[in-house]
Amino acid sequence: MTRHNDAFVAAQRRRFTRENAHLHVRHDARLFMQPAAYRLWKQEREAKAPEHEPESVRTDELKTLLQLKAEVAALNAEIKFRKLLAVLKAYNPSQPRVPAGSSDGGQWTSNVGAGRNDPRILSDASPEAPPRPGDVYAQLRPRSGPILINGRWVQPTPSQAARLAAAEARSRDAIRRVRERDPSWRPQPSAYESVEGLIRAHQAEARQAEAWLAQLSRAGIGPGPYAGESIPARGPERDFTARERGEINRIGRQTGCHTCGTMEPGTRSGNFVCDHQFPNALNPAGWPQRIYPQCMACSDRQGGYVHRLGRGR
Repeated sequence: MTRHNDAFVAAQRRRFTRENAHLHVRHDARLFMQPAAYRLWKQEREAKAPEHEPESVRTDELKTLLQLKAEVAALNAEIKFRKLLAVLKAYNPSQPRVPAGSSDGGQWTSNVGAGRNDPRILSDASPEAPPRPGDVYAQLRPRSGPILINGRWVQPTPSQAARLAAAEARSRDAIRRVRERDPSWRPQPSAYESVEGLIRAHQAEARQAEAWLAQLSRAGIGPGPYAGESIPARGPERDFTARERGEINRIGRQTGCHTCGTMEPGTRSGNFVCDHQFPNALNPAGWPQRIYPQCMACSDRQGGYVHRLGRGR
């Protein structure tokens, strides 16, 4: 197969026109360039350098953006909390009920219009399914009471309670996703003496978990950063059919290895490795698996990680 077919050219165009295209440039690219072309490229890059914004400006903009996102998350959590309070205020234990013996016996009377049985669901998220955009958790609400910190009770402000709830939810979700792949992983503990310190501790745990999750993805534990299409696995067996190998090779020619992005399989046969995700050794519960294309080098590196993580189960 020629490397200049339409699918390959289209994949390369998408690859080098996205924002992180610089990640695909080899560190030794100058070795494959003519000296004159390399000098011209270097001059053009240096000429454009003054046009770029200073690093400090970009850093300040990033900090502002992250702060705005945190404030939006805190406001959303506080809105949900206030809606929940409005529902709970309608409850009145002293409201009369229908006397026993009636077909409606035991139900709240509706003459006041408040305190009746409320069939509304506080959570639309299944505990068995992975989190999805739009899921609403009943537990994801700001704390309304004091918090015990280092042996003393501290009352958080409404804003702090909302941000604490958001930080706890982010940390809990990130740690859960990591432990699905590495059950023995634990975040480094943080010391804190205030509500703000507790919020920062949860945020630090979330960052640790997300960083380890990204490292595991780059090692082939879970779909990697270059994962595109995949096919369902019939089971943990590796008796792949010709149709399955053909599909994996087709996907590999378009998007490359799901772990490192290379278009070269690195195998003697020229076929991409059919990689189960999650790996079989880390899937004792028998969850449904998908198959992604992977190069031989990433498959070998993945084996070391799987062996180490498998011992922690």
